[in-house]
Amino acid sequence: MQELPKNRKPQGGYGLQFYPGTADAQSASAFQLRAGANVHVTHTFIKQRLFQVSGTVHGVLPDSSLDVNLTDSLGERAPANPQFDPKTGDFQIPGIPAGIYQLTAVQFHAQSSAGVVTDPPLIATQTLHVDRDLTGVGSGISIPVQVRDDFSHAGNEAHQVNVVLVAKDSGLNVAVVTVPPRPEDRRASNKLENLSPGTYWVEAQPGFPQDYVGELRCGSLDLLREVLVIAPGASVPSIDVTLRNDVAQLSVTLKQKGRSAAVVIYSRDYPRRSLLMPFPSGSESISATNLPWRSC
Repeated sequence: MQELPKNRKPQGGYGLQFYPGTADAQSASAFQLRAGANVHVTHTFIKQRLFQVSGTVHGVLPDSSLDVNLTDSLGERAPANPQFDPKTGDFQIPGIPAGIYQLTAVQFHAQSSAGVVTDPPLIATQTLHVDRDLTGVGSGISIPVQVRDDFSHAGNEAHQVNVVLVAKDSGLNVAVVTVPPRPEDRRASNKLENLSPGTYWVEAQPGFPQDYVGELRCGSLDLLREVLVIAPGASVPSIDVTLRNDVAQLSVTLKQKGRSAAVVIYSRDYPRRSLLMPFPSGSESISATNLPWRSC
């Protein structure tokens, strides 16, 4: 991403605002409204600088349609009118207030002669910190993902894992990849692509319920404990996932019936694996299955 030419005329306008005049919901002020009470609230909309986001969607297939949009930290679609050139993949989204957004490009495949769409849409996402005009969006960083099985017993079927990058500052899913891809999906990738610089949590979700992630690493980083920091222009090592299936099970029984209770399963070595499990109404016991071995 680079700044647009300086001679572009700045735009002003109005974006999403929370009381008493902030664009961030976490910085907003709450007030209570009790039954029968009258509360007078004065909120002045402040005109603010609006920016333009432009870039290129790569790999657009012929005879397909594409939707490019921005959503804010609340998941609301930005009030903008994206302009897109299907021949080049170039897009422009004007009138964007400052903030953190998720850019999403969805490619819908053309219908067959029978009017049926056989392939699911392709989706690419990228988190953007908009505080100036941005261009060149879409030419991001790629990180390969590799999966290794360390099973005590295994069948013939390949075990898949979904690897998700989550932006630490916004909690938005930035990119998802399934590895290894299905053999019939020739367009599938084994990379997290079009990533922008930032700080991310990396999550891995096994496709088989009897599996768990034994290790999740990127070079020397232990991603089960640490965040992944992507620096501008950096070359990031592959993310390596080790799957295991030697799971453990924990059962808890209440001595006193009819009580509301919950169980916290805390992992000292891997706090992010910790679980909060409330007892179902009327139940005296609860079980946690498929726990990582020796992690609690």
